[in-house]
Amino acid sequence: MGKVEYQNAIIYPASFYYTRQELRHDLTPFPEHNHDFYEFFLVVSGRVLHRFNGRNVVLTPGMIQLIRPEDTHQVLLPDGTIEAVIYNCNIKKGEFIPLFSFLIGNDRCSVDELIQTMDLVNSPEFSSLSRRIEKILELQCNTNIPDFLRGALSRSILSEVICLFLERTVRNELLEPEWLQTIFSEMRKPENFMAGLPRMQALAGRSREHLSRMFRQYYGITPREYLLELRLCRVTELLAYQNLSILEAACRAGFNNLAYFRKCFRARFGVTPKLYRKRYQDV
Repeated sequence: MGKVEYQNAIIYPASFYYTRQELRHDLTPFPEHNHDFYEFFLVVSGRVLHRFNGRNVVLTPGMIQLIRPEDTHQVLLPDGTIEAVIYNCNIKKGEFIPLFSFLIGNDRCSVDELIQTMDLVNSPEFSSLSRRIEKILELQCNTNIPDFLRGALSRSILSEVICLFLERTVRNELLEPEWLQTIFSEMRKPENFMAGLPRMQALAGRSREHLSRMFRQYYGITPREYLLELRLCRVTELLAYQNLSILEAACRAGFNNLAYFRKCFRARFGVTPKLYRKRYQDV
């Protein structure tokens, strides 16, 4: 594996360099490598096998990949794909970092916090980005175009790409993972919340520590607090609509300790279970 330096990677003496690259089985792929500059590439057609930091990931049209300095990667064709086309851009560190800093202002967000792969397929952003890169490819080696104009157009494309990665990164942080959404929904079923934390952990397939951390991050409560809320809400339904004793209602909601149940119920609703039932029936 070799390291590629920016000055040896391009033929055009600028801070940016865009290329249209075809991948075919009769063409020798560039070997696995890392480099001292930033890079992104957009898959335009075909499927691409990207060896990235020790993992193999198949990228399809509309997907865009960000490569940071020191990332190790190689772009190949996967089995079953005859050819693929990507738009690639190399950017000097001295160009990328100041532009990134300008875009985020005084925020302390780091480039290292950005996600590095996103899918733009069937989005207006994919069509727009493709057209703009095609345009800069036409202008890049046109000696009649002033350098400042080529630089401005290149920076505007890079700004768009950085903003897309920033937006997707923030969106991913705000939206809970799909598996967590599923757990949150599945645990509403009586057979699950009555089985308690062991059932939740089994459904999640994650450690108790990881599950607790994700609940606090996305919901602001612990798994235990969520289960308690589900059980207490179940008790209120049973007290309101079924002719059960308070002990029977508590047990059917998953409470095994009547004193603990009464304490939790009063803390949550401000009244005892008996008074809650009476007030509901008097309405």
